[in-house]
Amino acid sequence: MQKFLRTALIILSLAIIAFSAAVYMKTGKATAEGELVGYVDSEEIMAGYTPARRAQESWESFERQHEEELQGTIFKKYNTTDLNTLSETQQQEVRKMLEQADAELKAQFEKIRVQEWEPARNKIQATIDATAKEKGVRVVLEKKVVLSGGLDMTQDVLNKLK
Repeated sequence: MQKFLRTALIILSLAIIAFSAAVYMKTGKATAEGELVGYVDSEEIMAGYTPARRAQESWESFERQHEEELQGTIFKKYNTTDLNTLSETQQQEVRKMLEQADAELKAQFEKIRVQEWEPARNKIQATIDATAKEKGVRVVLEKKVVLSGGLDMTQDVLNKLK
């Protein structure tokens, strides 16, 4: 559940940093020369943008359901969820079940990423880019890396996404 959110935030942060670096390199101007720097709070944007929130909820729901089913299968087959009480052979069977479950989780994560998360992320990035251009901002950073100064564009981005 938290893995998906962290992964999504990292991806969005990296995209923002890459965009900022590209703009900086293209213009060749330093921020000290008066270039406006903006920032956004990716967590707040994701929480406030319904498609991103839905993608997160889809993942959490699937992960929770999948875990419950796996625990139920193990309990049904071995009448326990304490894997330490199982024989070595049974533990190997459970490890295989866990490996298969992990593969299923990865496949579902990829499906959710492609169908739900990517379109939401692309829309968020396009909105950040448009907001930055509108405000004359040449560099956009993640809020967490800004120590002082800069223009907070988070609410403007959220308003445009709604």
